[in-house]
Amino acid sequence: MRIPTRILLILAGLVAGIGVAVSILRGPRSATTVVPLSGRAPHASSLEQHNVIKKLDVDSGETKSSERFAAMGVLERNQVLLELKKQDLSAIMRAWLEAGRANDAIKQSAISTTLAAAMREKTPSPESLQELRQFVFNASNLRPHRSMLLGALGFARTKEAVVILLDAASALHERDIQLVAIRAVHNVGGLWGDGTFHEELSPSLERAWREAQDPDLLVSVANALAEIGAASGIDLLLAAMSATQNTDDYRARVAQGALATATILNPNAVRTFASVLKSDLSTNPRTSVAVGALSRIGSAAAGAVLSQWIKSADAGAAPLIQRHVAAVHSEAMIRMWESVLSPSERFKAESNREAVRSGLAEYSRSRK
Repeated sequence: MRIPTRILLILAGLVAGIGVAVSILRGPRSATTVVPLSGRAPHASSLEQHNVIKKLDVDSGETKSSERFAAMGVLERNQVLLELKKQDLSAIMRAWLEAGRANDAIKQSAISTTLAAAMREKTPSPESLQELRQFVFNASNLRPHRSMLLGALGFARTKEAVVILLDAASALHERDIQLVAIRAVHNVGGLWGDGTFHEELSPSLERAWREAQDPDLLVSVANALAEIGAASGIDLLLAAMSATQNTDDYRARVAQGALATATILNPNAVRTFASVLKSDLSTNPRTSVAVGALSRIGSAAAGAVLSQWIKSADAGAAPLIQRHVAAVHSEAMIRMWESVLSPSERFKAESNREAVRSGLAEYSRSRK
């Protein structure tokens, strides 16, 4: 029985996601090379490459290589993948393709995880990037394989990967594969787990926000920009909400939705949202997303900005204040909210102080 292509795409995406999730839970690994797709000589020695490929493709007696890889213990499998990651990207791509030709989804998923990790740890050559791009855009390649590679690029979250994803999301003709790229763009703003915010991804996404016409792509780009939290990206989304001439209502709604829901943790975003609240003491969509974002950031600096604003804002801010106080999730923010209840703190609208009190009471009840 022939399995529909749509089902194969879904299965490929699930397998890729499981492989990457396992990789993330295990933490960063070190780096693997096989013969490049272009046929050029690899950087590592031929013997080293041969040993790596032999380990991946071992076939003992009647045992298929796919069964052999699946039967490996976790430590043995990880060691094989660590060796593979030491190779160049063309070599890793070659191993990934060979696993696909052998219909070994487990091995191919594991290697796609290795490919994503390797892209973060080494500077890819122009030739390697061209190989990745050509595979994604070549309609003769199997759709599930193209889908899995796009997923790997999404989890790589590098500048080079984002450029390929954005090109695929805007230029591919097959809508199902195009949507895979669009979903991958949606996730590139997530943290790597290395304690840094990768603002170097923002310029490409900002350019895509200005140029994109696809409504689904706009949603993904806006979410990625908000998650990254670079000042320039946040400014761009806020500007879409505040446009007064030739207003693009859809872009405004998308920008507002991204800023209202994204997990914005980048401390550099505090200054951008602070500038919104400093110049506007009314309650409107822009100040609402600024208050919400600062509450989610939860730092002492964010709390200081909020403290000043709620004391100066008009009475219409009370429902907004109560909602975000009740949803507080950081000790720094709790201390800030409690401090403004002091009788020595002066409010333009006393109802805002009562909103803080009610929000804290609601938060306490939810903790019991």
